Amino acid sequence: MKSKGNYFILFLILVLTTWVSLHGKGNYESVRITRVIDGDTVVVDNNEKVRIIGMNTPEVGKRTEPYGEEAKEFATHILLGKDVYLEKDVSDRDKYGRLLRHIWLKDPKKGILEEDNYGAIALKEGYAQVYTFPPDVKYEKKYLEISRKAREERKGLWGININGTTRGEVPGGQF
Repeated sequence: MKSKGNYFILFLILVLTTWVSLHGKGNYESVRITRVIDGDTVVVDNNEKVRIIGMNTPEVGKRTEPYGEEAKEFATHILLGKDVYLEKDVSDRDKYGRLLRHIWLKDPKKGILEEDNYGAIALKEGYAQVYTFPPDVKYEKKYLEISRKAREERKGLWGININGTTRGEVPGGQF
């Protein structure tokens, strides 16, 4: 009798754990974008700086790169003042203390990567290049496909220079 009770408790724990993993919050948090620093870095409502992972945009500020201002304006138009979802990949922060996150415009469980993930949108429109650092490579393959198409169409920064205008990492060094 005692062992049946133990099996029941174990079964109940398994069911609850499964339900929480399927219906729980996951690796997402909802925030509001309060400031855009550049095309790949923003500040959210709790004053945390967030580095958008998986992509890199041309720099603005002390060392402004070609298409940097356009990338910042694009990010401002899409993100500033908006309630978004931050998705953690593997790493929590970079060496500068910024949160490392993907940004979704809609609930990631209901969203479509190319339409609702800011990194994918920026890549698709030619405002960014793929830039990944393991272990944060969740969308790397899809981002490469999206970026390759933008490059072929010479969208955005690819229209200025087919090699891009900023540092971008491509696995194996080939595009």
